Amino acid sequence: MQNQQCKYWAAEQKQLRALENEEHYEGEKPIPSVFLSPSTQAYNLYITGENERDQMNLLADAMEVFLDLAGIAYCRNDPEGNVRISVEMSNEGDYGLHLPLHSNAAPEGQSGQWRGPLVMFYPENSDEERAATYLAQQLATIYPDPASVVLRAESGLYELAQTIAPTAFVEVAFHDNLEDARWIVDNTIEIADRLTEGVANYFGVSYASNRPPHRAWVNVQTRLNVRKLPGTEFPIVTQLENQQCLCVLREIGCNGTSCQWSYICLEDGTRGWVASEFLRV
Repeated sequence: MQNQQCKYWAAEQKQLRALENEEHYEGEKPIPSVFLSPSTQAYNLYITGENERDQMNLLADAMEVFLDLAGIAYCRNDPEGNVRISVEMSNEGDYGLHLPLHSNAAPEGQSGQWRGPLVMFYPENSDEERAATYLAQQLATIYPDPASVVLRAESGLYELAQTIAPTAFVEVAFHDNLEDARWIVDNTIEIADRLTEGVANYFGVSYASNRPPHRAWVNVQTRLNVRKLPGTEFPIVTQLENQQCLCVLREIGCNGTSCQWSYICLEDGTRGWVASEFLRV
C-alpha cells in the first residue's frame, strides 16, 4: 500500500481493535498486519557493490508478494526517511508486528570477519521474543551455517525501544563479508519467503506446506511457465513440457491440503515458481 493508503487503513484497523475489545462485539475483525521497515541507510555499502537501503528494500518488495499469499496485510516505511520517521509511521497504526530489515557490519578493525544472521527483540517482552524466534528458525533453514544464526535480547536500539507494536529486528547477514553479501544478494527471494513464514507462524496463519521435497510431473496441455516469483505478473524464467519431471522444494499459499504455488528445481539446477495446480505427484 502507498503511505496515504496505509494511514487510512491503519486508522481503520485501530478502530476495529478497539471495537473487538468491547463486550459482545461480533463485527469485522482486524486482520494480521506487519509494518515493514527496511533500512534507510544507503551509505552502508556492500563489499559486492550494493548498498543496505536498496538491498533491504528489494527484500521488502519480495516479502510483499509472499505476505499477499499468506493473507497478511502490510505497510512500510519511507525509503527516503530515517529511523525516527519509520517508528512514527508504525506507531500511527495498530500493527501486529513491526519488522526492521537490515544487513550487518562487523566492528571497526574486524571488517569482513563476522558472519551470520542476527534477530533481536526487546528484553523481557514475550511477544517480541516469540516473533524473533520464529524468524531466526526460518533463517536457519536456508543460511549455509545454521549454527551461526543468533537470537538476542537488545535494549539499545531505538527501533526496538520506541515502537509500540511488537518488534523483531532482523540483521539478515554481514554485508562487509564477501560470502554473506553474496548470500544476501543471490537469495533475496528465498530469504523473503522464509521471513514471511516466520511472520505467518507468529500470527498462527497457514502459509507453507510441511511436505518434504518430492518429485512431481508437469500436467498441462501446452507448456508450464516457471516464474521468478509466485504470481503471473512476474518474469518467466523458463517453460516446461507436459510430463516433464521436476523436484518440488517448497509449497506456499496453502489452505488445508491445497497450495497455490510450488518452488521447483530442474535437473540443470534452474529454480523458480510454478502454479501448483499444474503438477501431479
